[in-house]
Amino acid sequence: MSVRILKAICYPRGRDFLDADRGSSSSRIWRLIVDGCEVLKEGLIRRIGTGETTTIWMMNWLPLESLHRPIRLDKPNSPQMVSELINQAEVAWKYDMLEVDAMTIANIPICTRRQEDFWAWHFDKQGSFLVCSAYHMLVHQQEQHDTAVRNIAGRSDR
Repeated sequence: MSVRILKAICYPRGRDFLDADRGSSSSRIWRLIVDGCEVLKEGLIRRIGTGETTTIWMMNWLPLESLHRPIRLDKPNSPQMVSELINQAEVAWKYDMLEVDAMTIANIPICTRRQEDFWAWHFDKQGSFLVCSAYHMLVHQQEQHDTAVRNIAGRSDR
């Protein structure tokens, strides 16, 4: 019951919690929840079953260190759903369609039984969200940012 009330008040237009936004006059608690959701989004990745509910270009689904989705190609009639990259009859990737991140995609196992795609936490082998893994993810991101800033500041074009 309380979930329905929270959804009706805080994100009535969103399809699910991940689509929620701060809104113009939200409470401090709701703003903190949305900030936490942003961290959650960075570590969530789609595990591929049938591929029918995962968009190739807009959802995180590649098990990579940083960007978890391919960079969009500007090709006409490019596939939109992961299912379009799977040969369901042979339970194999359509290698002729894999251009960007082909090796990464080819290494994703395809489920032999009909299973829906689902969200999982990328930084845990079982896919379960752990606060400590989220903390480590944020620390790692900050270290990468600091290194990049130091490298830019250390450069000289003279």
